[in-house]
Amino acid sequence: MPLSTSPLPHPVRVAVVEDQTIVCELLADFLSSEVGLTVAIKTNRGRSFFDALKTNRVELAVLDIALPDMSGLEILTYLKKNERRVKVIMVSATDRGQPLREALQLGADAIVSKAAPLEHLRTAVHTVLAGGIYVDPEAGAVLSQHEEHASAALTSREREIAILDAKGLSSKGIGQQLGISEKTVTNHRTTLMKKIGAHNTADITRHVTDERWI
Repeated sequence: MPLSTSPLPHPVRVAVVEDQTIVCELLADFLSSEVGLTVAIKTNRGRSFFDALKTNRVELAVLDIALPDMSGLEILTYLKKNERRVKVIMVSATDRGQPLREALQLGADAIVSKAAPLEHLRTAVHTVLAGGIYVDPEAGAVLSQHEEHASAALTSREREIAILDAKGLSSKGIGQQLGISEKTVTNHRTTLMKKIGAHNTADITRHVTDERWI
């Protein structure tokens, strides 16, 4: 199916960054066979991707989360900060939810499991080039399991603090409301953030909202 719904110029130039050479070749061949796509960068290292990016513009990047020389999340962070026109599809073989959750928090446009059929990658490409977000069923199952475990792992006190933090209270204000010290609030907040994979108040708020605690 042609990528006629894409708002980007044709052909859409693609970067494939995958540490396993055979998988990299297969992904590049598959994407090259799609109407409206051309593979401009193909590499199994993050640093070589950045070198190639200096002389090659791309509109779509297919990134492995785990690379030998750096995390694919580092590349994602750079692209979303400095190359915002680039749509990013993360591919992963991990069965851990936290890196997938972090990828979404960092702005990944799609996540596709390496265990998924290639048709899911095709769906991801069409979806993100049309401006949407896509998480394939395999990756979605891992994320759901992660969220369930993360929520269950929070103590009642940590949950209280997460809710109050999401409501905009400072550590001091939370401490006053709960009758505990500001330092204790800070310690609980640090622990709960690790459990749910949060980096800041916005992440905590998103988690609280997703769990419908408020």
